[in-house]
Amino acid sequence: RTLSREAETSRGTPERPMSPDEIGAKFADCASGTLTQGQIQAALDAIYRVEEMPNLSALVKQVVS
Repeated sequence: RTLSREAETSRGTPERPMSPDEIGAKFADCASGTLTQGQIQAALDAIYRVEEMPNLSALVKQVVS
């Protein structure tokens, strides 16, 4: 028996949003060529707190350093 299903929209669109875990995994995958695991985790921590930051300088330091 074979089951299949076709998606009308891509994952990550407003109709099919990604979960926070999926977003973090995608970021880690994309950043793994230039950042260490520690830098990736620090950047993710900063990203998840972005609304609490007075400005984005701390976030930029995490991904540019």
